[in-house]
Parts: sequence; structure tokens; C-alpha cells
Amino acid sequence: MTIPEYQPVAAAACMAARSRGRARRCAPAGRELSWWVLAALALPATLVAASAWAPAGTATLLHDNGPIVTRAGAGAGGADASVVQTQMGNVSHGANHGQASGFRVADDFEVPAGGWIIDTITVYAYEVGSSTTSTIQSVNLRIWNGVPGEPGSSVVFGDTTTNRMLGSGFANVYRVAPTALTDPARPVMASVVALGGLQLSEGSYWLDWQSAGTSATDPWTPFVTLDDGPLKPGSNARLLDPGTQAWQRLRDAGSTKSQDLPFAIAGRAAGDRIFANGFDMAGSPR
Repeated sequence: MTIPEYQPVAAAACMAARSRGRARRCAPAGRELSWWVLAALALPATLVAASAWAPAGTATLLHDNGPIVTRAGAGAGGADASVVQTQMGNVSHGANHGQASGFRVADDFEVPAGGWIIDTITVYAYEVGSSTTSTIQSVNLRIWNGVPGEPGSSVVFGDTTTNRMLGSGFANVYRVAPTALTDPARPVMASVVALGGLQLSEGSYWLDWQSAGTSATDPWTPFVTLDDGPLKPGSNARLLDPGTQAWQRLRDAGSTKSQDLPFAIAGRAAGDRIFANGFDMAGSPR
């Protein structure tokens, strides 16, 4: 099956900030990011507002599935560019995951010992020909306890109909071909999705999602890109074919190599107790 698009996108609030030169490195997992830090990093206003979900106004980056920016500041209007990895034989800009067409995409993550409480997940999408005002209207998602569609795997959270999106805004990144760095046709949007404090125990999980937009084209997600280097080791994202209703490896249409997808998970370790007054159960300041 041909996938006529393809490639990277920053994987979290701090990744989006790094992509536009506001930060050289992202905070490691476990480092708290407050809503005002996100605002200072010049994220879209809709996403800054959406980040106020975490208790006591804090959010911890638990997992970042990979970056997308390969040319900081080299895109249209001085934005960043996410360049298709043609040096690896790739030709696709992204993968369709549009609700109207019935496509879905999925990728995996690991929850460490102790478990997580997940507040939000940020995913990325573009619609060809849109402006930098986001046209993404909804995101639905599911979390599986195994590879989607495989025997023994089951959905532990979510469904294919509920819109869980809090907000969506321009990530200051364009998805482009290496011969057209300033092409403005594919502005990438970051969409924050609410999980409402979902608690997951230690183990391997898969995130499966789908977006809907208002453009004449479906939403497409770019792939994880490692600074013009090789593909991300262990890339294993999957695509649901609406024609067969079967999950398959997500591969580039040219190289046929498996790809990975950008997303970021925010929340806190399951053992953490954070209250709006900034004190824990015993009244000790954190």
C-alpha cells in the first residue's frame, strides 16, 4: 500500500521549543515543566492554555518518542524544517491518520516500575495547504496492552469516537523535501490530548490515534527524524488500513523501511501526590 506522505516532528512541549531554537536540550524524564515555562518557550497560546491540566500547575515529561526538526530556522518565514530523509531512501512526507478516511496510526512506549499517572499526550499532524492556524478539530485515541490487532492484545483505555483534544496549534515546523526547505505547504500542528489522570502500571503499551481536520486533505503525521542521520533504531510504528481493517507495519513508500512516530506523554510517577496547595498528605512542602 502506498503512503503518499511522511516524516518527523518534535515530540513534546520542550521538543517544540527546542525545534525553534528556544532550548538546546529537553528536560529529561522526571523533570517538571510548569505552564509558565511553556508560555515562555513561545508555544501556541492554545497549547499554553491546555497545559494547565496538571495538578498544582506542573507537568512532567514522562516520555518523548523522538524529534522531527532537522533544519532549525531554515523553513518558511524562519520557522524550522523537518526534512524527508531521502538519504535513507525515504520519499514520503507523512502517514495518513485521518478520521474521514478511516486510517489510524500507532506506536509503542514503556512504563517503568511504579507506574505513571498520565495527564496529556501531545501528537502531531499537518494538512496539506493549510495556514499556520491549526485546522485539526479532534483527536481520538486508544491505549493497548500489546501490539494493536495482535492475538492477546486488548484496549485498556479510550475509543475510536471520543474527541479528547484540549487544543491544537502551530509547532513552528514545516514538513519539507530537501530540495524545497521553505515550502509552506505542510505546517505541522501540535495537538494536546487529555487523558484525565489515567494510571498505568509497569509494562509495554501501544498508543493508537486518529485526527480529524477541516482542510480538503486528511491529517498526516510526520515521522521521527534524527538530525539527517539513520532512522530511529527499533522503529516499529503501525498503520490501520481502513480497507482491510488490518494493522500493518508503517513503512515509507520509497525505502519500504519501518518508521517511528513523534508523540510526548506528560503526567507524573504513580507514587507522586500533588495537590493544588503544593503540599502532600502530610503537609510537607514539595
